[in-house]
Amino acid sequence: MSIKTPWTAAELVKFAKLHNLFSDIHAPSRERENAARRLEKMLRAHGCNTDLFHDNPNLNEMLKQATEALEEADRARSARNATPPPMPPVVPQQPPPGAPPNAEQLFHTICDLLQRYVYFRRPEYPIAVAIWMMHTHVFEKFPITPRLHLKSATFGEGKTTLFDVLEKLVCNPERDDSITAAMVASRANAPPPPTFLLDEADNLGLMSDPLFRAILNSGYKSTGQRSVMGPKRQWIRQRTFAPMGLASIRNLPGPLMRRSVIIEMRRAPKHIRAALWDFDDIDPVQKELFATIYSALRWWAWHCQSLPRHAGTAADVAVSGMAAARGCGRFV
Repeated sequence: MSIKTPWTAAELVKFAKLHNLFSDIHAPSRERENAARRLEKMLRAHGCNTDLFHDNPNLNEMLKQATEALEEADRARSARNATPPPMPPVVPQQPPPGAPPNAEQLFHTICDLLQRYVYFRRPEYPIAVAIWMMHTHVFEKFPITPRLHLKSATFGEGKTTLFDVLEKLVCNPERDDSITAAMVASRANAPPPPTFLLDEADNLGLMSDPLFRAILNSGYKSTGQRSVMGPKRQWIRQRTFAPMGLASIRNLPGPLMRRSVIIEMRRAPKHIRAALWDFDDIDPVQKELFATIYSALRWWAWHCQSLPRHAGTAADVAVSGMAAARGCGRFV
């Protein structure tokens, strides 16, 4: 019997999925019978031989075309999921008059602010945290995004306070005390990607969960991906590239430690503790201060988006991002 009407790509994909279900000997008999009826209906509508159990040239030809259409649809879906999520194209509002006028002063302002809230036992620690914080706003310009690991010997040594400050200044913060590997991969694949702040990382079970470790390790590089089987046996790729900060008392798995900027937190001495500010997110003065600095960060990051992608290493990821804004707009 000659074919009366041509098959569309959507019909071919549907045909391939139905035939896969019909051929699955482990599927329930009722679902296989329903798939057989729908296959025969589709073949009949296009003037093909409806025999599903003997040598059928129409069926073999349609199945070959349908398999190719299904594979093409899977490749297109994987390409869409693997494409880096675009950053919002909206031009940010210009910083208020009291904001730091250039990238260098913005960096020093953040360093000073960090030391007002948190005690750092080594002078290079606030510099590293400030650089990482600025990097979260331009991380798409680099091939890697180092993790920030706040490590302490016991509780009460400033990790949570530092996360309170970071949550106000990093780009698109998403703070969690408990999260799953699937949620991390799903959120990292959503535009715009968040900056994960995972407190209580000791309770994530990374030592015994290889999937979670793999996702956190792969998100270190811009090529990091996770492949899963979606509904109706669809192959889905999720991009895992996103900035991440972790706080823990114990060590993290070795590969993750090697991908991290490690900040060893210690309890502040009494004479220094008395001079530190208490973090209060409802204090209008503190809210205005954080809002001013965040506005300056977004303005600086927006000027960096038009610059070419940097090919540096972890050591100069954020330093180059900060220097890249020289000559752009206000940041001269």
